[in-house]
Parts: sequence; C-alpha cells; structure tokens
Amino acid sequence: MPAELSTTQQIFKGLIGLVPDNKWYVVVGSYGALPGATADAAQIQTRFGTKYSVSICKPIGGPDAQYRVVIGENLSYADGTRIKVDAIAAGFSDNTWLWNPVEMFKALKS
Repeated sequence: MPAELSTTQQIFKGLIGLVPDNKWYVVVGSYGALPGATADAAQIQTRFGTKYSVSICKPIGGPDAQYRVVIGENLSYADGTRIKVDAIAAGFSDNTWLWNPVEMFKALKS
C-alpha cells in the first residue's frame, strides 16, 4: 500500500499536479529574470531541436526568485539522472542538476 501524503504534500500536489515519486526536474540554467531564462531556452532549442523538452519554471515564491530552464519535468529520480548524464555528455554544463520543488517547498515552510 502506498504511503499517505502529508498535508503539505497534498496541497503542493494540488497546486502543481505532482506526486512525490514523480517530481524531479533536470535544470540546465537558473536566472534572476525571465529574459535571461527565455534566451537560454531559445538557444537550447536552436542547438538541440526536439531532443530535449525545454521549458522555463517560474519561481515558486518566498525567497525563491529563480527562473529555471529545464530539459525534463515531473521525472522519477532515475529518469532525471539519466537525462542529466545524457545532457552533460551532449555538451551541457557539468553544473546541470536535479531539482525537486516539493522538497524546496518543504524547506521554505520550515
């Protein structure tokens, strides 16, 4: 039987449609303003075409004011890691990372 979600997880799940086991994003850039993120996303799309699903995640609020350029969303940890490794091998920065907004939301609430 699956573990029950905490109240915070239930609220966050409702807000962004994520479930705890399917919440990882592969981040290739982080920007304090939307124009920088938009330019990076456009450059990635030009360079890689449809190989990666590029999108921009807006800040989640509170002290988080970063627009994140991501190439994978709502992934399991294993799938996110696979995409991250592939992206680095394809020429993305070694600073490409996995981001979990649910865990960040929990940290902001503490």
